[in-house]
Order: sequence, then C-alpha cells, then structure tokens
Amino acid sequence: MSEPKVVIAEQDGVDSMEEQVNALLNILGHPEALVTDLSDFGDFIMGPFHEIEGPMQPRRSRYRCGTHDERQAEFDALLAEAGITTKIDVFDTFIVGIRKILADNPNWPKPATLN
Repeated sequence: MSEPKVVIAEQDGVDSMEEQVNALLNILGHPEALVTDLSDFGDFIMGPFHEIEGPMQPRRSRYRCGTHDERQAEFDALLAEAGITTKIDVFDTFIVGIRKILADNPNWPKPATLN
C-alpha cells in the first residue's frame, strides 16, 4: 500500500496574477496565505459566529460558518472598504474575481491597495 500524499493544485493562473492576488490577500487580511488556481474567496470568508447547542454538546459551542448571504455581505464590505465596486461572488475563484475586477479597472491594483 502506498503512502498517502498531499498534492497541491496548479498555481499557473495565480502566479501570472501575482500582484493582484497579493492585493486581494491583503484586503482579506491573509497576506501569508497559499493560493492555488482552485482557491476561492469563500476559503477566507467564514461569516459570523453562531452558537450551537444540542444533546451531543456538553456545553455551548461557537463556530464560524455563515450562510452564503452572510459570507457575501462580509466579502462585499471588505471589497467596498478597499474601493472595489466590482460584483464578485464570494465563491468565485481568485482568477475569476481578478478578471472581473480588471475588466472594470484595467489599472488595478493601485499601489495603496498593496499595502
């Protein structure tokens, strides 16, 4: 039996958009993150905290996993704060999102977005 191995998804697309990917990672608050061609914004937007209780839960527990609408609202707010008005779905991949932004703003990212 062979040993299990981890295989990382391709990064050719995000590598070709490195400046834009880095700008978006800064906006999302995760400048250190590893992004592949399959990474989507939902990987970084978890939504608000929710309380859960139940017979299997000995005590109250909190988790972050919002609905699509909750995640979308959080993502839209982060984009708006950075001055990005392009409509991007929270579950679009970075490649799709960047292409949408560049279609509206060919000179993006501006230097201030990279800080």
